[in-house]
Amino acid sequence: LLIAYENSNVDIIENGNTIINMVDIKMKSIPGSKTINHIYFIGQLAYLSCAFGIVVIDMEKYEVKDTYIIGPSGSNLNVRAITADASSFYAATDNGVYKAAVNSPDLANYAEWTVMGGLPAGIYNSIVSFNGKVYTNYSAYLSGGLTQEDTLFVLNSGTWNYFGGGNDVVYSLTASASRMVIAFDSSVAVYDVNETFLN
Repeated sequence: LLIAYENSNVDIIENGNTIINMVDIKMKSIPGSKTINHIYFIGQLAYLSCAFGIVVIDMEKYEVKDTYIIGPSGSNLNVRAITADASSFYAATDNGVYKAAVNSPDLANYAEWTVMGGLPAGIYNSIVSFNGKVYTNYSAYLSGGLTQEDTLFVLNSGTWNYFGGGNDVVYSLTASASRMVIAFDSSVAVYDVNETFLN
């Protein structure tokens, strides 16, 4: 279990009773915010979406494995969430959705990350891989829009398409093997692998 605190401190809890504290992000000298927005796991690696980029923690070695500063020309960029499919990483950021190849030898190189086209410019606050597709939310509210009507998009066969939204703020997208859950401002929507709304 990995716990990220508001002050950027991190605890790893092993076997339910051993706590390993990691202060790497909290203590690192970084201009601006060090907020941890989201955590995504692949095997023993935890990918922390942070206000300055992405931090990769090895959960077995209790160490920071890498840091990805993916903004233009290697600048800090607020990464709000990250996900992956078999071929690519996808990062929801304050500057659109970024993509990089999973098998890239140097993900710490900002040039490996590119902004995806086919989406409105603005802030994307959540992203998830589910049943061979990638879903993300354009946050009209966070992007400074006059309304709070967020828009969900789905990446299918390399093309972004409208999926839903327009009525409420979307806080998060999460998925299991058989369900995708969308947390709105005032409700929760559950979809199955066929994109059928369940409740």
